[in-house]
Amino acid sequence: MEHLGGNVKQRSSRLVGLVLGMYGLTFLAAVPYFNWQYAREHTFTSWLMFGGLKATVKAAVWPYYAVVQSRAPSWSAEEIANSRHFFASMEASRAATRLLKSSVNSSVPQATVDEFLRLQRLALYEAALVRNDVLEKAMPGLAVVWREKYERSLKLSLRAVEQREVRGQLAASRLHDEWVDWINSNKNNIRVPRQ
Repeated sequence: MEHLGGNVKQRSSRLVGLVLGMYGLTFLAAVPYFNWQYAREHTFTSWLMFGGLKATVKAAVWPYYAVVQSRAPSWSAEEIANSRHFFASMEASRAATRLLKSSVNSSVPQATVDEFLRLQRLALYEAALVRNDVLEKAMPGLAVVWREKYERSLKLSLRAVEQREVRGQLAASRLHDEWVDWINSNKNNIRVPRQ
């Protein structure tokens, strides 16, 4: 009977050794992958500072990320096509913001105002085309924030600039800042597909 118990222990320790060996090999493969991914998504300088450490820790718990990736929603071609409006709206809004920041004069030329309005209208048009089901699939709760903060801030900004309302522009700016804060704190959880 003792011999049988020793045999089970021996087999168990071999199995544990095999599992740990396999885990070690996959960890060695995961380290360069997660480091490359971190450097690609951030900047090389960011990776040099502490990104390598973060990526290596992430590689150590790679099974968790494998499970998370497997739970990511699958996207239909129609949903992917609709998600283009999300990125088009964001890009038009960023371009409008850059345009105003580049105009540091207290009096903004009318051509700059006209281009700002065109970009804001484009951002609003594209924002309205993003379907709520696509936003919710990207992250539960995104549709409400998109409509109430982002899209509403675009509407308020357009109206304020068109009617030269300083208070309206301040309200639009505050709402836009709330959107930026929200998107920055949730950007790692949002999975809007890019084509």
